[in-house]
Parts: sequence; structure tokens; C-alpha cells
Amino acid sequence: MFPLFSIAQNSIVINEFVSNNTNGITDDSGAHHDWIELYNSGKKKVNLEGYGLSDDPKAPFKYKFPKTIIKSQSHLLLYASGKDIKVKGEIHLNFKIDDTGESLLLTAPAGSIIDQVNPIALVKNSSYGRSLDGHVSFERFFNPSPAATNNEVSGVIFSDEQGFYTEAFILSLVSKIGHEIRYTLDGSTPDINSLIYKNPISIEATESDSNGIGYIRTSPIEQIITGSYFKGTIIRVATFNEGTITSEIYTKSYFISPLGRDRYANIDIVSLVTDNANLFDKDTGIYVEGDSIGYASNTANFYKRGKAWERNAHVTFFDMDGNIGFEQNLGIRIHGGKGRKNPQKSIRLCADKKYGAPAINYPLFEMREHTVFKTVVLRNSQTCWERSIVKDECTAEICKNLNVDVLAARPAIVFINGEFWGIHAIREYFDADYIAANHAVKKEDVNIVLNGYGNLQKADKKWGLLAGNGATHVSMYRYIKTHSLAISENYAFLSKYLNFESIIDYYCIEIFFNNRDWPTNNNKLWSVGRGPWSQVMFDMDAGWDRSFEDNVERLISEKKQHRPQDKSYARLLFNKLVESPIFVEDFCNRMDYLIKHDFSPKNVAPILEKAKTTYTNYIEENDRRWGVPTSYKKWKALFFKLNGFAEGRPKHLEKVFVTHFNVSLDSLQKLN
Repeated sequence: MFPLFSIAQNSIVINEFVSNNTNGITDDSGAHHDWIELYNSGKKKVNLEGYGLSDDPKAPFKYKFPKTIIKSQSHLLLYASGKDIKVKGEIHLNFKIDDTGESLLLTAPAGSIIDQVNPIALVKNSSYGRSLDGHVSFERFFNPSPAATNNEVSGVIFSDEQGFYTEAFILSLVSKIGHEIRYTLDGSTPDINSLIYKNPISIEATESDSNGIGYIRTSPIEQIITGSYFKGTIIRVATFNEGTITSEIYTKSYFISPLGRDRYANIDIVSLVTDNANLFDKDTGIYVEGDSIGYASNTANFYKRGKAWERNAHVTFFDMDGNIGFEQNLGIRIHGGKGRKNPQKSIRLCADKKYGAPAINYPLFEMREHTVFKTVVLRNSQTCWERSIVKDECTAEICKNLNVDVLAARPAIVFINGEFWGIHAIREYFDADYIAANHAVKKEDVNIVLNGYGNLQKADKKWGLLAGNGATHVSMYRYIKTHSLAISENYAFLSKYLNFESIIDYYCIEIFFNNRDWPTNNNKLWSVGRGPWSQVMFDMDAGWDRSFEDNVERLISEKKQHRPQDKSYARLLFNKLVESPIFVEDFCNRMDYLIKHDFSPKNVAPILEKAKTTYTNYIEENDRRWGVPTSYKKWKALFFKLNGFAEGRPKHLEKVFVTHFNVSLDSLQKLN
């Protein structure tokens, strides 16, 4: 009946499951539980005695089946209630399923895994299951079918899975229950006015033309497209019956290239699909100026923030092997500060149950053990966009072992509605969820502030509070304003408010890498409860330049600073800390250590080389699309400057530390 689908290799499979059941099926007592459905596609009944079912790869036999018969072509419903009982024929497992996603494993008695479903986050009362009983392909169901066939749930079968292909092909679609299929090819949501599917669709290699969305002006800055660029084919499909939509909306991304996935061999791919109006409409589009009178007014659409300027999109992540790591509907916003004015912008991806799942569940970052993310960013390098593009992510890698938080990175090529949108980096987003995940604390206990913000003449009553409670931040500044830190007891008391190790490392980073967009900007503190405040390091795009510059002078000078990045409130903490000979000694010793180790050319050079190797094959294509960084030759030359900065900065800082702290780092190195 459904010739387009291939059958799973094993006869017993995990066929469907629900991880947040609040108004669906109930057990015999009337209670709602998570559930898992197994299916036997074989011709004979199977006794599951000795088989294991688990949500933990390290414990595949978490639940071990007693004698349990599953008949041929039949379903077996299991309640994931955590009760570990069998009542009136109902089987209750000894575990529950996290709605942000967990692996589910079915293991044979001998220990081999016969079926496995990777973690996937689900919205309430939706399920994830095989499009057809016992077949390979999975999809989300918003009308679950526990202990019943998936074959009669309205939906569409695709002859070919989305991804990369070396040759053109014909895509066929089949409606599972015979409803009318309608589709779009421009990223828009299919509705009753969309094309009716009658004949197979030709999926061919395509390139951009002047009618593409890539030619829409998205910035006051002139965009230079120097040639055609690569495109894929986006198809969005749904079924309709008597004018009413009867299925989920399927979104598939197809790319045809002679090299297939090897066209982007060593980098991940993100395909973002949304109605064009969400990005480019003058009234509702978040990616354009709209009716703004210009960049200087900060009234452009792309400067708007908050929920009102969040739009719905479908995002598919392809790993380097071409596998789909995750795909789901997400909210999208424009992200960042000055970088919003660039033709190519950073996009924040926001998971929310209203879009279909409460989180992204995928191991995005090597340096993180956790896999659940509420928000991530497709970052465009902000002010480093037209230069090396790697400063911030390389600085994070260099500083990952220091006593500051850094934002992990994963290089990617982004496509929007099938069109090549260029080089980005998938980045962590700093908020209370980030702290909760990376420090194993409760989100509601996390506090985040803009460091020292309440010292402005027109003081913010909340002192730049971004999350939680900033009372101890206010108390800390009131204390340092009224106490001399030259007195050792006063400095020691300050440890009640400050994580000195984190503060010192943060100043070492910002000073060594000479971040010129600091300290007014990119300066945040975080704490848990009433604990001490620590620093997060982010946005180093304006660093790694002018290795000869004395940025300590800007921090401690009593002269009025005219650069907006050097507001007095942002410099106050450092100026008070250097009153303490204890702080100065610890700060100098730490800078000395870091110069010899984490900041050393020996450590920095391989990190820069890895970034250059990752992006080198895509710079020219990025240049054709955006006109930056103007040429591969110029881009490659920038890495000589970055390495040169790392090699030359220690020598200059030697002079700086002698001038301001009467300390020779060189002599400290000889002593250590």
C-alpha cells in the first residue's frame, strides 16, 4: 500500500511514545502517564522475556521484561509511570520519560541493541512515532495513536528523505489516508490556496537569481553579491480535507550538488525555513529596516527586541555525515548589538512549547556534557563579520579552562529558505538557563546583572538587573565606594561579594586580548542566591588588535574618558580593586601564568589554525554571497596578524605592568 517506505530491520521496534501526557490516554485507575508503544512487524508472535527497555544507554536493562507476548502485526502499550508493576494486564515501567528528551533503547537478552530512538523534546500530548507501523521514518504526531496503528493518522509519505544528493531526482508524495496534498516551494506555510500535488516534483540543482530573497536589502550598508550562489529546494507540505488542514506541516530541505554532502565536508549545516514576510516584510520582517529613517535612529525593524519581534521558523540541523541531528519548529529573533546593522545578521533560536517542543535536545558542543538547550544563536561574528570571523569563538576556546564562563561554539553554514546564507557559528546563549545547565543549579536561583550599571548618573533602580535578584550587587558597590581596599580586612570582606578568581581571570582576558568594545559593553556578572558574583566572557570581536596599546591606562586614568566604551561606572570596580596590594599581586601573578600557558603562542596557534582549516573552503563562497571578507588571500593574511598579536602582546604588557603596577612580568616568569 505504501511502496515509498522501507521497513525497519528488526521485527520488534519502538513504534511511538509520549513524554508529556496530560489529557490523552489514561491507565485503569484514570491516571495519565508517559507511554511507549512497541510493534511486532514479523509473522510470528514474540516472547519479550529477558529483553530490556531503558531511557539510559548506560543501563540498557533498566526495565527487564518478564514473560510478555507480543503478537504478529500487533502493538504493545507500556506505561512509563515509574511504578514497575503489572495491574489488570497493564504494564508499568520503572522509569518515566523526560519531556525534553531521552534516548529510548530496546535491547535483546544477549545484550545487543535492536532499536534505539535518540532524544527528542516533545510538546504536551504529542507523540513521536514511525510514520507507518514498523517502518524507518519517524515524525511528530499531534494526534497520538496508543495501541493502534499509525497508518491511519493523516500524514504524508515522502519517497526520499531530505538532505544532500549528487544528482537530480523525482520526489513523490503519498497521502496516508487519501486526503488532498498541498505544498509550497518558497518557505511559506501551505494553506488552502497553495499548490495541489498532482504529479511528482523534480528536485534539481539550483543557483540564485536576482529574484531570490538574498537580493533583498537588509541593511543601510551596501551588500555586494559578486556572483550567483548555491541554493537548495524547500518543500512544505500538508494534507487538507474539505478545506481544513488535517496533518502536521512537513518541512523538507533538499540540496543537489555533484559532491553531495561533501560540498560542505567538515562543517555542519543549518536549514532555516520560514514565511518570507517573517524576515523581509517592511512591517513585520525582523531582518530588514522597514520604514525606519536609518540606522542612526535605532528604529529599524532589526533593532526591535522581545516577544513581539519573535517569529516562527522550522530548523533542520545536518551533521557532517549528513545525518539529521534535530529538526523542529522554533522561535527566531535577531540577536546582538551593532552587528544587527550588517546585511548578514545573527539569529537567536528560541525553543518553546508553543512551537512544538520545550527545548533543543542534541549534543551541540564538545565542551558541554549536557545536551538540552532552550536557546542557541546562529552568530555572524558581529563587528568581526567582514574580517577574520573567528576572534570570539577562538577566544572562548583559548579561555575555556579559566575561571570564567565562556560561550561554546560550533561552526556552521546556514541556509534560509534554501538560499546560501553563509558562515555562522552556532553559539550558546548566556542567560539563567545557561548558568543552571552549566553549574547544576536551579534557574530560579540565578542572578545576572550588567556590571556596575547602577553607577550611572541617571541610576537604573534595578542596577542593570537582567535576571533574579541584584541586591548583593548593589551592596557590593556601596561597600567599595565607602571603604578603602588598601586595608587588607576590607579587601578580604569583599570576597563575600566577589569570586576573586573569576574577576581576576576576566580582567586578564580583556586586557590581554585588548577588547576595545569594553568595559562599558560586554560586561556581565552572575551569581547564585546570595553567593559571590562571577564573570562571563563574551563578544571578543573587537579584540586581538593593536598589540602595543595600553588599555590599562584607559581603565585607571583619572582623566575623563570620551570613548563610550570607557564609562566611569564600568571602570570603577577595577580602580577600587587595584587599591589592594593583595589584588595587584594576585592579578600580576595570574597574568604571568596565563601568558606562559593559556595565552601563549604555543597554545593559541593551533586553535587559530583549526578555525582557519574549518572555514577555509567556504570563504570564497561567503564572499560571493556577502562581499566579505573581500578575498580568501586577505582573509588568510588576517591569521598572520592574529598570531602576531598573540606573539607581540606579552612584550608590550611587560611595559604596561611596570608602568602601572611597578611589576616586571618578565622577572615573575624567571622566578616561576
